[in-house]
Amino acid sequence: MIPKKNIKGNENEINNIENLLNESINFYKTNKTLNSRRRFPMDPLFTIFPRNTLEFVDNDYIFIQNNNETSNIKRLLNRERFVNKNVLIKGISGIGKSYSIYQIVVDIRNGLFETRNPNYIERNKPREDPTCNNNRCVYIPDYGSWFKYENEREANFLFIFSIFIAYEINNDKFVTNWWRKNFIKSMKKLSNFNNINNNNNNNFFNKKKNSKKKKFTFKNIIIFLNDLSRYNKIKKINFFIFFDQHTPITTTLINSKKSKFPYNLPEIISSLITCDMVVVSISEGKNQPLVKFVNNNPSTWTTYSMNVGFQYSEFYEWKTFYLNKFRNILWLKNQFLESKICYYTNMIPGELNYFIIGENKFKNGEELFENYYSLRYKEYKEDLEIVFNKLTNEQRMLFERTMALLELMLPIDNEKILILSQFMVPQYLPEEPCFHKKGGYSIITAKSPIALIVLKEKLTEIYQSFLIEFIEKIFSIGFNYYSRDVCFNAIKVYLANRIQLDRSLKLKTTFTPSPSEFPKIEHLRIDLIRTVHLYDSYFDDDAINWNYSFIMLPHSNSISYNKDVEFYIWDSVYLRFFIIQITLKLNTDRDAYTTHANHDIWSERFKRKGFHEDDTVHYLYLGPETSRSITYDYISSFEQISETFPIFKYFSKEWIKIPR
Repeated sequence: MIPKKNIKGNENEINNIENLLNESINFYKTNKTLNSRRRFPMDPLFTIFPRNTLEFVDNDYIFIQNNNETSNIKRLLNRERFVNKNVLIKGISGIGKSYSIYQIVVDIRNGLFETRNPNYIERNKPREDPTCNNNRCVYIPDYGSWFKYENEREANFLFIFSIFIAYEINNDKFVTNWWRKNFIKSMKKLSNFNNINNNNNNNFFNKKKNSKKKKFTFKNIIIFLNDLSRYNKIKKINFFIFFDQHTPITTTLINSKKSKFPYNLPEIISSLITCDMVVVSISEGKNQPLVKFVNNNPSTWTTYSMNVGFQYSEFYEWKTFYLNKFRNILWLKNQFLESKICYYTNMIPGELNYFIIGENKFKNGEELFENYYSLRYKEYKEDLEIVFNKLTNEQRMLFERTMALLELMLPIDNEKILILSQFMVPQYLPEEPCFHKKGGYSIITAKSPIALIVLKEKLTEIYQSFLIEFIEKIFSIGFNYYSRDVCFNAIKVYLANRIQLDRSLKLKTTFTPSPSEFPKIEHLRIDLIRTVHLYDSYFDDDAINWNYSFIMLPHSNSISYNKDVEFYIWDSVYLRFFIIQITLKLNTDRDAYTTHANHDIWSERFKRKGFHEDDTVHYLYLGPETSRSITYDYISSFEQISETFPIFKYFSKEWIKIPR
C-alpha cells in the first residue's frame, strides 16, 4: 500500500518524496488492474499531483464501474488512430470524463490498441505482464492547472516528467538516459510541490548545474522529442498522449505567458513528435473554454460528446460500491427516493455524488433531495437570466423553435436552432430518422429535468405555434418522411403536454366490455387537479390525495418499467384508473394494442386499497382507427380524438397503408 501523504511543505514529508515516487512506480508496475472494469492502480503522477476529480481507494486503486460511454470512446479512438489521430472529448461537468479517460489510459498501458487493427476488440483480461508491450501512454491528469506555474522551466519539467512516467512503468530507460537525470531525485528537490509557483521555490532551477545533465529548455525539449520520435519508430512503439481537464485554458491565458510552450501542447504536440493518438478533454458549461485550435482545424480533430449518465446496470454497480463502502446510505435503501433521485440527476456520476457527500447533513433523504433541487433550480434560474438578457429578439425566436424540437424529440439535422450549452446538449441516436436517410440522427435534450423546468418557464405563445407547426408536418408527411419512432415520440409528448395544459381529459371513446358484446360510445370527461410523477414503478402514495383526479407521468430509469405505456389517468369520480397506450399502426408488434404486466401490478395495488380490481383498472388505447376485433377496454381513434384536439385532423390515413 502506498503511504498516505499530504505534501505541503513539511520538511520530513518532502524528504519522503523520493521514496513515495519509487514505491508508487513499483506498485503500478506490479499491480496491474485487479479487475479490468472495476479497480485500476493509482498513477505515479498522483503521488505529487492533486487528484480532486478522482477518488482512490486506500491510495492504491481507483474504482471505475462499467460504463458504456467508455467502450464507445475506445472504439472511436481505435478508429481515429488511422484517420485524424486527434480527438476532443467534451461533456458536462461531472459526467465521468476523467474516469473514462483514466480507464482507457490504464488499458492502453496494459496493451490495448497495441495491435494496429482498425476493428476494435476489447481485451477480456489484462496482459500477464502489462509492462512488456509496445505502448507508451503519457497522461497529464490536470492540464489546466499548469497555469499556476509561473516558472516555465518548472512546467517544462512536468511535461517531461509525465513522459518519464509513461516509459518508466514499462521498464523503458530511454527518457532517463537521454536527460542524464535521476528524475525521482530531481522531483525530490521540488520542495512544496503543491505550491510550486511560490517565488521562494525557484531554487531547484537556480542551483549549480551538473554540466552532464541537460537543462529543461525549449530547445532541449524539441531535440529530445525528435530523438524520442526516432526511438519510437525504431522500437515500433505506439505513442499516446492524454490531456485531461483542459477546461481552464483559454487563448487569453496562453497569450499572457512569456512563451506559449508548453501551455499550447495539445495544439502543437503532433508537429513535435509522431503520435498514434492525441486526446484532450474539456467540460462544457457556463465556463466553457475556448478550444481555438480545434475550432480552426475541424477536419483534423474528431469531437466526441459525452453527455449521457449511467445506464441502470451501471448505476446498480455504482450503488453496490457505495453501499459496501459506507453501508448506511438510507436513500439507496428507499426505492421511491432512489428512483426519484436517479431521474432528476440523469444518473450523472457527479450529481449522484452530491447525495453521497450530503447524506449525513440532513434529517432524511427527502430533505437532502429538496436541498439539491432548490440548489440546482436556483443555479439554472440565475444562469438563464444572464444568458437571456444577452439574446436578441431573433435569437429568442430561435430558442422557442429549438425548445419545440427538444420537446417533441425531433431530429435537429439541417434545422436552424439555438443551443444554450449551459442547459441543452445534443444526443446522437443510432436509429434512422427517416426512410430516405441512412444512419442515425441527433436530437436536443435538456441537461437535466430541472434544467428543462427552468427553460420552459421562458416559453411564450411563439413556442406553441412552433409546436403545432411541427405536429402538423408530422401528421401530414408521416411515414413518408419520418420513421415510426420519431412520429410516435412526437405524438406521445404532444398529447401528454396538452392534457396537462388543459388540466382535463375529454375524449370520445369506444368501449368494448367483452368479446361477446358490441362496442359502445362513451364520452370521458375527467377534470385533472394535479400531475403525479411515477419513478420506475414507485410513487409517494402518502402524498397523493385519491379524492382528486390526476394524470400520472412515468419516468423510467430502466427500460423494464412502464414499457409501452405513455401515461396514466386517475378518475376519482367513477373510481377508474386508465393505462394509456398510443399506437400509430395496427399491423406490427410494436404498434398493435398490447396488454402489459402493468395491468396486474396496478390491479394488485388497488385491490390492497379495497377497490374492485376488474372495475377499476382499464386500458385506454389511442390510435389511427377503431377496430372492432379488439376487445380491450377503451379505444379512441384519431378521428375521435380530433374532436378534442383538432390538430389530429391533419393525420394522414395513408400511414396505415405504408409498410415499415
